[in-house]
Amino acid sequence: MIEINNKKDCCGCCGCINICYHNAISMEYDSEGFLYPIIDLDSCKDCRLCEKVCPQLNTDSFNSFNKAYVAINKNLYERCVSSSGGIFLPLARYTLENDGVVFGVKFNNEFKAVHSFGENLSEVKEFVGSKYIQSNVGNETFREVKKFLKDKREVLFTGTPCQIKALKLFLRKEYNNLITVDLLCHGVPSYLVFDAYRGYLENKYGGKIQSFKFRDKHGGWKRYDLSFKINEKLFYENSVDDLFIKNFREDLFLRYS
Repeated sequence: MIEINNKKDCCGCCGCINICYHNAISMEYDSEGFLYPIIDLDSCKDCRLCEKVCPQLNTDSFNSFNKAYVAINKNLYERCVSSSGGIFLPLARYTLENDGVVFGVKFNNEFKAVHSFGENLSEVKEFVGSKYIQSNVGNETFREVKKFLKDKREVLFTGTPCQIKALKLFLRKEYNNLITVDLLCHGVPSYLVFDAYRGYLENKYGGKIQSFKFRDKHGGWKRYDLSFKINEKLFYENSVDDLFIKNFREDLFLRYS
């Protein structure tokens, strides 16, 4: 079974809870705001499948590619609402046009980043844009991916590199109908820090945050400005002075892995 002796040895990918059909593993936030697996020893059958899907324990490389391509979305609006080159939406649209399913990350009502899937463009648009906190994959996401793949549906799955690797270890074979999209990951901040930061903004601007966006293009393409809506009014935070972004870029509250 999975044993976390050093917190840097767990990336929080949730592969272990997806593979455990005995429901012996749960993911819980620690005192610093990071998700870690908790083992119920009474339910654990010691099948060791959780170890086989762990990216930290399986460091052998997958097949690499010899070619790389650079691209941007030609639609200016879609580039502007995205965080970088806006390639996600064309890939998602291609998948949906082929009766596919798109997995991505959205904010839930508590502004926690969670993995979900969409089968139409309206649902998929919630996944657009970077979320600079770790997404909770949950215990069903990889199982849902596998079910769609077995049903011969096209699947597009986006996530961090460790989540992509955990998914591929979970699937245990290559699928021609699976497209995976990972990203260059700077590291994932603590949810507790982000939650406290939102509280700071709500106190500063006098209301509850209704929507939140990282990497807003309002101040230019090279900055990491934030935008958020309170009482239907849009506010901006300059990344040069912003507490969260400035300290995120200095690695002050990232997950140990």
